[in-house]
Amino acid sequence: MNELVFFLYILIISSSLLISLKISKEALISIICLQAILVNLFVTKEIPIFGLLATASDAIAVGITLGLNLLQEYFGKIEAQKTIWISFFCAIFYSIVSKLHVLYIPANENISVSNCFDIILNSTLRLIMASLIVYIIVQNIDCQLYSYLNKKFKNRYFILRNYGSTFITQFLDTLLFSFLGLYKLNSNFSSINTIVQIIIVSYTIKLIVIFIATPYLALSKKIINISKT
Repeated sequence: MNELVFFLYILIISSSLLISLKISKEALISIICLQAILVNLFVTKEIPIFGLLATASDAIAVGITLGLNLLQEYFGKIEAQKTIWISFFCAIFYSIVSKLHVLYIPANENISVSNCFDIILNSTLRLIMASLIVYIIVQNIDCQLYSYLNKKFKNRYFILRNYGSTFITQFLDTLLFSFLGLYKLNSNFSSINTIVQIIIVSYTIKLIVIFIATPYLALSKKIINISKT
């Protein structure tokens, strides 16, 4: 069942990027910012998939990078860099207001609902900081790398360029977050072997997303006519 949901996830994320690109630059920026918020919310849920234990946010993490690559492809590097900072601000805003939200004292008849919010939104400060730091580092590296590949291949080989940038940056994302956010966070993450296993599993899931989503996004070259600025 989880595998079916996972492939549906990839389809929806990829389609949303194509549809928003078709609508406007602002729509694409909006969906990237929304994903930047959701990735921090969904990372707290662990799921069994393909016989492995992964987080429910891996597909969205890849979706952000692919969305930024699409933005750079059609609207230029400057727009992609601006969007990185806009989405980073959105992620900070979400992190702050979610912490404030759990500070509210609930009405007596609403305690059970409030407890659910507490469980969902009460990520540790270390996880929040690690997520934000890794996000801004990795997305800026991807922006520079995609720009380099774009010039190197003279704006050809869309799939190859996306594979090249996302393979590298998503590995870096997985590596950095595993050590900055998880290593020795508690007894479950105290071993290097455990962290290595997490990196392998998470990166494997991301590779599946990249392999499937990138050729699908290449349809933009056929169905969307936007002059790059």
